[in-house]
Amino acid sequence: MAKTPLPYRHLGGNLARLRQERGITQGTVAEILDVSLRMVQQVESGQKAFSLPRLARLAAFLKVTFDALLAGMVEAEKGVPELARRTSTLVGKRKPRSSIRP
Repeated sequence: MAKTPLPYRHLGGNLARLRQERGITQGTVAEILDVSLRMVQQVESGQKAFSLPRLARLAAFLKVTFDALLAGMVEAEKGVPELARRTSTLVGKRKPRSSIRP
């Protein structure tokens, strides 16, 4: 059996946890994403991963960010502003290019 790609390694456990916290069945997830129940079970067990469009639909349905699905950052409200702060700090430190070459 092939391993799930690294960016998706936490997806299955996070999906199962988020789904259960919300009282949502695997069957409901399958219907929302237009996949089989078996596919949802395989994702939750780490055997497969959803496509990016399906992940986007799933995140919207669960009302979480991609981070919550992929990395387990469940408190997305706290994580997104922190990420924005870090990003703006890094962008502010960048030196502007003096000229752009063709």
